[in-house]
Amino acid sequence: MIVPKYFEDFDHLHVNTMPNRAYYIPASRRMEDLVENREASDRFFLLSGDWKFRYFTSVYDVKEEFFAEGYDTSAFETIPVPSVWQNYGHDHHQYTNVRYPFPVDPPYVPYENPCGAYVRTFEWKKQEEAPREFLNFEGVDSCFYVWMNGSFVGYSQVSHSTSEFDVTDFLKDGTNIIAVLVLKWCDGSYLEDQDKFRMSGIFRDVYILKRSEGAVYDYFIKTSCDDINDPAKADVTIDFTAFTEYSRVEDRFSSKPETVIDKGADSNVDIEVTILDADGSICSSGCVKREICVQGGTNTNAAEIKTTASSSSITLSIDSPVLWNAERPFLYTVIIRCAGEVITDRIGIREITIENKIVYINGMPIKFHGVNRHDSDPVTGFTISREQIIRDMSLMKQHNVNAIRTSHYPNVPYFYELCDEYGFYVIDEADIEAHGPSELFYSDNNWDNKAARWNEPIANNPEFCESILDRIRRCVIRDKNRASVVIWSMGNESAYGVTFEEALAWVKSYDSSRLTHYESAQYTDGKRKYDYSNLDLYSRMYPSISEMAEYIDGDGDKPYILCEYCHAMGNGPGDLEDYFQFFDSHETTCGGFVWEWCDHAIYRGKAANGKDMYAYGGDSGETIHDGNFCMDGLVYPDRRPHTGLLEFKNINRPVRITGYDETNGVLTLHNYMDFTDIKDYLTMSYEVMRDGQVAASGDIDTPSIAPHSVGTIRLSPVTNIQKSLSDLYAASHADISGSSDVTDRSSVVECSDVADCTKDIITHRMFLRVIYKAACDSAFVKKGDVLGFDEIELATQKQNADKVLDKASSLDKAQNLVEQYLTTQDTASAHLHVSESDTEFVVSGSNFEYIFDRNTGNFTDIVVDGQELLSAPCDKTIWRAPTDNDRNIKNEWLRAHYDMISERTYETGCIIKDGCAVISCTSSLSAPTVQPVLRINAEWIITPEGTIKSKMHVMKNAEFPTLPRFGVRMILREDMRNVNYISMGPYESYADKHHASWHGSFSASIDEMHEDYIMPQENGSHFDCSLVQVSAPGASDESDRNSSDKNNFVNGSSYQSICNAQTAETIAATTAHSITVTSAVPFSMNASPYTAEELTVATHNYELPESDKSVLCIDYRQNGIGSNSCGPELDEKYRFDEDEWEFGFTMHVK
Repeated sequence: MIVPKYFEDFDHLHVNTMPNRAYYIPASRRMEDLVENREASDRFFLLSGDWKFRYFTSVYDVKEEFFAEGYDTSAFETIPVPSVWQNYGHDHHQYTNVRYPFPVDPPYVPYENPCGAYVRTFEWKKQEEAPREFLNFEGVDSCFYVWMNGSFVGYSQVSHSTSEFDVTDFLKDGTNIIAVLVLKWCDGSYLEDQDKFRMSGIFRDVYILKRSEGAVYDYFIKTSCDDINDPAKADVTIDFTAFTEYSRVEDRFSSKPETVIDKGADSNVDIEVTILDADGSICSSGCVKREICVQGGTNTNAAEIKTTASSSSITLSIDSPVLWNAERPFLYTVIIRCAGEVITDRIGIREITIENKIVYINGMPIKFHGVNRHDSDPVTGFTISREQIIRDMSLMKQHNVNAIRTSHYPNVPYFYELCDEYGFYVIDEADIEAHGPSELFYSDNNWDNKAARWNEPIANNPEFCESILDRIRRCVIRDKNRASVVIWSMGNESAYGVTFEEALAWVKSYDSSRLTHYESAQYTDGKRKYDYSNLDLYSRMYPSISEMAEYIDGDGDKPYILCEYCHAMGNGPGDLEDYFQFFDSHETTCGGFVWEWCDHAIYRGKAANGKDMYAYGGDSGETIHDGNFCMDGLVYPDRRPHTGLLEFKNINRPVRITGYDETNGVLTLHNYMDFTDIKDYLTMSYEVMRDGQVAASGDIDTPSIAPHSVGTIRLSPVTNIQKSLSDLYAASHADISGSSDVTDRSSVVECSDVADCTKDIITHRMFLRVIYKAACDSAFVKKGDVLGFDEIELATQKQNADKVLDKASSLDKAQNLVEQYLTTQDTASAHLHVSESDTEFVVSGSNFEYIFDRNTGNFTDIVVDGQELLSAPCDKTIWRAPTDNDRNIKNEWLRAHYDMISERTYETGCIIKDGCAVISCTSSLSAPTVQPVLRINAEWIITPEGTIKSKMHVMKNAEFPTLPRFGVRMILREDMRNVNYISMGPYESYADKHHASWHGSFSASIDEMHEDYIMPQENGSHFDCSLVQVSAPGASDESDRNSSDKNNFVNGSSYQSICNAQTAETIAATTAHSITVTSAVPFSMNASPYTAEELTVATHNYELPESDKSVLCIDYRQNGIGSNSCGPELDEKYRFDEDEWEFGFTMHVK
């Protein structure tokens, strides 16, 4: 080989790298914009850009010294730096979650170890005032060798950390050549088994820093206050390490003592420090003499010697300090001048502590409503620009995210500066995940055995101590000055042992001001007592709420944090509100971080149908992969929000209504903000919605409510609300009894006349919706942007609902009255004609003909004015295209053959009574090889006007698993593509996922009702529906749509289903061909261009064909959504596991 095999050598993690230090960019003068524009510094020379590149399938194929001066690279291609070579046609993409994609034999890696040779030529001129030059690589996957002008400079690994080399003796005036050899695999790859695509190359910036002799090398900013709850003074202490020269040793972690020699000039050089307020005023200033001490040691490694070699310290005081927090990220500017060099940085004063198992920031108990964030882009891969980071942060702020876990590695250094600026609490995680050892082959393959042995190969293996400690040091030392970093995480899912015990001890000794975290500490072999004394938090991922309660109720000794929960894969998550309620009711929980922020995918261009093609695991021909498990974010790869992000936003709204006194119009509000009075942050308005329409509205004077406090506000127009309620009650009685005289608001509404029983029992509903908007502009949230909302169903109506809308009783009452009436009436009818054969009933009226299949128990034809409205026979269905969160239960569904269900009848009959045709049918739903799943007794009443009223009594065989759904499906003709509905909208909603939606009247096209998940699955349903209409063109007037921001939860949302101005009456009055379904008992509705079968078969959304269908499903209910793609089983209260139920609806056909 032309290079030494450092890549398979634990003793050579780095060669000739500089000691770890804090990130900063020096300049010759004060710089104000180094976070946004570090290239403006005259001491910063960017080497990113186009490089010469050649790919090799194995490092052993590199035979020529491409790094030598004069080597001809004309045959090399060009590749941008930073980038990953898989995105430029080399190697292949591979996605794995847990398993190593190579044999597990550390420190060895595959012989076929792909690599890339990089070469760049650049011009250089040495500067007398800044004679020292340092080459920085901010991210290279997985390891690399570097040469300058033909001479070997060094070697390094740790993909997501900065490696710095002193190249002062290698650079020359004029033309210079830098060459880099990057390998895909190294011994460090055993610690980089994160849930991610495997990509390789120089994926972050490369640059040279020009430094002055004797300048500051490193500094550590520490802050404290006299009283964190009401500070009069803050102290800012800065510990400095000055420039020294370190003897180069190839063994970076040998125990040999090193000699540290001062390279600076006079050892009494001053370090001047100035601290400025936000307006540029000087808060404090001072200077300190740089003291040099030459030392070495025999019991500490070289890195520790280097960082203690030459140090000074200064403490400056700030009067009446403004503290930093995520709601008000106030930053001071610090200017450090030394030896003709200026470092401009920012300081946030804050404190994180634990008292009585409660996490406090600046004296206030904190709940993290956070997300896990990978560096990921469908086009650029791991290469993420500042603009891409800011785009993510903008969306996070707009959706009430206050915390980020950098899963599972450090982000680019300026990411943390941006978190300081925009206000995010950060769990900064070291570049460590050794998940693969949990999947080793054992004769005893049960999980308990594998979990107990997980720590053997790495976590409890002393050979890995330096490797793991090195990665954690690099993370902590680089990011130690960032106020946003409140927790150090040792890594992810690597089990626990001596390696992490040593690392935690080092972290707490180096920085005791922050908390420590490591979820995988629970995985040990149980052979000894492990040391958890340096671990501050009890962290779990994906526990059920009952598991959380067990720890807290069992007197767990640490604060409880969920580093991952509510797996946001596909249509999900569905349990965010349940977790919020648990966090809120248990003070020793400090919140959690949803997994995860974005879908990971590779962009493959446009499909023939114009859709974007996104690839995931298995789409690149790889054998070892984990499918679409990487498609698990709150946003799509292109950052369009999933409906799950909208759910997250409203659940984490800044204020909530916790009570409403309807009589007096008094709202009780809880301020969930940690540091801000709601009066300073938001405005309030209200709407009273009656049957989907605004019956009253107005503004609310926002009260002053302190953080974490409760207050009340009286709605001044309460009389308007009470009048609306009175109107509602009058309408409820008038619809049934023909009388609007309401004296008893709690009376049960019943059919008082037999003829009315062929109509709906109409249930009028009224909701109070309170909307919260931003009161002023902030970084990413503009004045008037919606922050969230509350919706309350008004109480008296709910009492009526409890009495009238019992699912069995209301249907039974109606049907019993019909039966009593029919037995007394003449069977003749002048309006309907019924004919029958062995296979069908044909019911005809003045302008319609319905054909009912006696074998399947469903309508096959619905003809109005000579035009067929169905494009396929109706059917009853229990199947839904499995969501990603159905990934486990779907195996039971498939075992029960729910996807192959069909209906057969046992008895059918048809009579005409009271001018109506009554079809009765007993049937079952069953599939090949198994017994019937459901037994159904159904009746269909057809009125002379063509209205169809259904009633079904359904019994489920208890042997079968929970049902995906139950309902009736109609596939309508292709021009029936307008949808109006009164329901929860405008976003998809389910029993456990509906907090982004509200009750209203909405309009959309059939295509707009579809949520186009990259992996097709059940989507677009609407929960708590009372009316839905699907019609041909002309059914709705676009001018009736109201798209004011009052009704749009997502500012600038592209979601097309919006509020309209139509009442149930105007919807029903359409003159176009239509089917309108109503029910006294709320139902679930889905209108889609695709069938469940089509969604089930397709593996990518671009595979779905252009649709000419309008598929309408009227469901009794659906199973909930949950987060079982990587989380607990669906909570029992959301499971569709009833053994018997009644279901009915009325269908108006035009």
